[in-house]
Amino acid sequence: MRCVRPLIFCLLVLCAGVVCGAADADAEVPARSEGGQLQQVFRERLEALDLSGSQQAAVRRLVVEYRGRLRSEAFRRAFADLLTDEQRAKLARLRGAPRPPTDGQLKVTRDVAYDEADDSLRSLDIYAPADARGLPVMVFIHGGGWRQGDKGQATEKGRFFVERGWLLVSINYRLSPAVQHPVHIEDVIRAVAWVKAEIADYGGDPERISLMGHSAGAHLAALAGVDTRRLAAEGLTPSDVSSVILLDGAGYDIAWQVNELGGLRAGPMFRGAFGDAEEGWNDASPVVQAKSAADLPRFLIFHVASRDDSRRQSERLADAVRAAGGQAAVVAAAGKTHGTINREIGLERDPVTAIVMRVLTAIEDGEDPFTPENLASTEERSGE
Repeated sequence: MRCVRPLIFCLLVLCAGVVCGAADADAEVPARSEGGQLQQVFRERLEALDLSGSQQAAVRRLVVEYRGRLRSEAFRRAFADLLTDEQRAKLARLRGAPRPPTDGQLKVTRDVAYDEADDSLRSLDIYAPADARGLPVMVFIHGGGWRQGDKGQATEKGRFFVERGWLLVSINYRLSPAVQHPVHIEDVIRAVAWVKAEIADYGGDPERISLMGHSAGAHLAALAGVDTRRLAAEGLTPSDVSSVILLDGAGYDIAWQVNELGGLRAGPMFRGAFGDAEEGWNDASPVVQAKSAADLPRFLIFHVASRDDSRRQSERLADAVRAAGGQAAVVAAAGKTHGTINREIGLERDPVTAIVMRVLTAIEDGEDPFTPENLASTEERSGE
């Protein structure tokens, strides 16, 4: 059993309402002076959950990000996404609540190997309606700086897409520093090839595959849509992907990113994943690879409105896709952070989710997906 370090505990105690179970979703977190008993209960439950060091650090960031509204639905879901299924079930039991009911419409198949290697980092989870047949497929690629993250973080996305008549496949891939480029993208494309070959057995339509990625996963989703050489090695072409949805990536032109930011901000992360040679950076850059591609999928590229590097990278990628004869749209996500643009996919009234679903529906219906109305925020559509 891990012990919670004092500094982390002081921050995590703000989450007591989430862990101990609060009724008022909009209430402020109770002051520590109100809750010696509450703190004791929280400490016991936190220790019982046996959070890893990375989970503790992630919760600490959530506390800062959602300060003052830690019992909101968005925070609850973000917190739940950090837990494993076993931890969520244990938390429910500790709170005296029944275990989450099994949704008869949702079937989850976990840890399916997409590679012959016996390796959890080369596996995927499939979320599907129990009676799925011929449904469109969304492949989700997690972020984490090419160094961390896990397919299990997509549980709520899986439920959201299944409720809307989709399958969702969440994939793992090998991570740095144990590996460098091109291993990440080779794993991702191999996973897409597995989906193409096998997803019909799970109720999906192999002719209607879309990709979605966040952060480093956005880079990999973009590269999987344009890297004709590596796609061909798995018997695929860019046209095997219907659409690519990118959530606040900044690795679409790696040489530009490293040379622009350099040093402490970009150097260690990008060099750790892609090495020190500019040749390797270009090989891993969707902006560069798109120049020699054809029959590209449609690219819907979101960036946090206040994040300039992501905006500039998004525009460079969109320009490269259009220059290659493809369609691309860039959307600035106002009021989002790098974390919330991903975590809030599927929340009611989330504007990014609304745009995603309008675009996907238009593609499914054979219509122009990138009309001004489809790309407008909720406020713009209502005339506010």
